[in-house]
Amino acid sequence: MVSENAKAGTLAGMALDIFAGAYGSEAGVAGLKWMPFGGLFITGGLTPKNIDRIAGKDSLFMAAFRDKGRVSPFLSKIPLYAVLVEDLGERGAQWVAIKVRGGREGGREGGSVVIWRHVG
Repeated sequence: MVSENAKAGTLAGMALDIFAGAYGSEAGVAGLKWMPFGGLFITGGLTPKNIDRIAGKDSLFMAAFRDKGRVSPFLSKIPLYAVLVEDLGERGAQWVAIKVRGGREGGREGGSVVIWRHVG
């Protein structure tokens, strides 16, 4: 609801700007903590709904992601991806269930849908 009403200069817009900065800052901390040189995947229902505030080298999210003082250059070595599906938890649970059953797949097929996008 907030993202639908988040026009520039509105209270909703300012709230989402604060959120994007805080989200990006925490993603940068995670990058420094885990050093995921294969890529850091940002997930959750808020990510695809706010992709326009996350994606782009000059977004508030990316500025906060990189703003880590003397260790900022380290983060440029970590690819950042936004997962664009909201049912990733269910997909993971299905994958585990299939593995537990010995690989006999049932239920829906995963298909060849792209579920993430490079944002950095």
